[in-house]
Amino acid sequence: GWKLLYDWRSILTEDEKKNGLEFMAYGRAMAGNQGEIVIGFRGTDFSSLSDWRSNLRWVTRFLPLPGRDQYQVVHSHAQELVDLAWARAKEQFPLAKGFDVYSTGHSLGGGLAQLLAYSDARVKGAVVFDPSPVTGYTSLVSHGQVNCSARVVRVYERGEALQYVRSVLRQFYSLSTNITELSFDLIHAHGNPVANHSMPGFRGGLEARAEVSMSKSVA
Repeated sequence: GWKLLYDWRSILTEDEKKNGLEFMAYGRAMAGNQGEIVIGFRGTDFSSLSDWRSNLRWVTRFLPLPGRDQYQVVHSHAQELVDLAWARAKEQFPLAKGFDVYSTGHSLGGGLAQLLAYSDARVKGAVVFDPSPVTGYTSLVSHGQVNCSARVVRVYERGEALQYVRSVLRQFYSLSTNITELSFDLIHAHGNPVANHSMPGFRGGLEARAEVSMSKSVA
């Protein structure tokens, strides 16, 4: 029942498209005339310098680089992303009384999804996979604007690359009360943090586990 509402091509300027940012919004109608909207962000393309600029923005934001990184662009368009998704969803599902808005993404996309949730109070939560610990909210979202009520669910494969970065940061910063972390062992690439960071592998593991659970319930 999901329908495409828009993608990055209809939002970003020509200059903004050059920094590698990609996202899509989908909507659907639920039972009881309530709808859902999900805005999803692409993860890192390892060959993209623009993606790495955004991944390393803790450092790169202080360098005299041209243009804006992906976090800056998402924050500048945050209200527009939600406004347009809501308007398009209302066109697609005119009987819906309202829409719950969520964001999602993998790796870099997970960091961007969290930033969107913090940037607009209409985003109820973010479900992110193997997420970047870089969210940009401390440098981009003002104290008066930040959406502290957004629930963030961080889902990750044990032993994936960014888990180690998040673990180090945990020694200095405890998890906020709005954040829940869920870990899985689905890929089984022990000792290979890059392979464990694979979203296709993680998705395949989830689908396999779901099939096993369904077969057991039927039996």
